[in-house]
Amino acid sequence: MINLILKAKQGDKEAVEKILKEFEPLVYKTSISYYIYGYESEDIRQIARLTIIKAIDKFNVDLSNSFPSYVQKSIKNQMNKEIEKASKRYYENKLNNSIANSIQIKEIIDEDVNISEDYIKKELNNNLFKAIEQLNSEEKALLNSIYVEGNTLKAYAENLKLEYYKVRYMRDKVMEKLKQQLVIND
Repeated sequence: MINLILKAKQGDKEAVEKILKEFEPLVYKTSISYYIYGYESEDIRQIARLTIIKAIDKFNVDLSNSFPSYVQKSIKNQMNKEIEKASKRYYENKLNNSIANSIQIKEIIDEDVNISEDYIKKELNNNLFKAIEQLNSEEKALLNSIYVEGNTLKAYAENLKLEYYKVRYMRDKVMEKLKQQLVIND
């Protein structure tokens, strides 16, 4: 196995293919052992294969001769990283949805715009969701606190030990930013 790894490190594609073939049962086991939000089994298998290829490059044959253990640990670590990224995306989308569903669209657009048709409302909500995705985490936290959790500006200011007028200014700036995004997205 060590000779195969050395050949693979030198760019021998056949050696890389042999190593990947040898670890295919581990790749399959990984694909059925892990669930990652938004990923298919084939996506997980591809990540495992890429991790094996990276492990070939990073493995130091002088320090260890247990390549299979190194590969297993590398795949486990990579899967945990992918799970963390997917979880972050899931909760980010969930937060964006909560904020988008809680903000009254009439707070952002002019009162004289007729939004009685369902189609227009749906489009506005989609655009609002996209605009919220563009906000930074502090801006989302402010909107989440006010619109989802139902906190007052005063309570939010006290919680962060900020002055009320600064929080109100922040909210007004965020709402203006959303309004600008909605105008751009139309």
